[in-house]
Amino acid sequence: MGEVAGLRGTWKALNEPMDADPPSFEGFFEDQKERLLRILSVITGSRAEAEDLAQEAFTRVFERWETVSGIEDPAGYLHRTAMNLFRNQYRRARVALGRAVGLGPDQDVFK
Repeated sequence: MGEVAGLRGTWKALNEPMDADPPSFEGFFEDQKERLLRILSVITGSRAEAEDLAQEAFTRVFERWETVSGIEDPAGYLHRTAMNLFRNQYRRARVALGRAVGLGPDQDVFK
C-alpha cells in the first residue's frame, strides 16, 4: 500500500505540463518512417514514389522541428504534410497531362 501512495504523489494532473524534454527528431523518424511508407505505398501504388514523398515530408518536418515537436500530434502533422505533397504532385501531373493532350495541331475551323 505504501508503494501506491508513493506513486500517487509523483503523478501529474493531465492539464499540468510535463517536465520531459521534447522528443528528438531521430526518435520521431524511427517511430514514424515505416508507417508513413506503408500508407504512401498504398496511396501511390509505388514504393519508390512513396519513398520520395516520405523523404520530402520528413525534410519539411525536420526544418520546422522546433515548432512541430511541441504540438499535440507531430505524427498527424507529418502525415498531413505527406498527403499535401501527394495532392500537389497529382494535381501537377493532371495539369501536365491535360496540356500534353491539348498540344496537337489545332483544327482549322475555316476548312
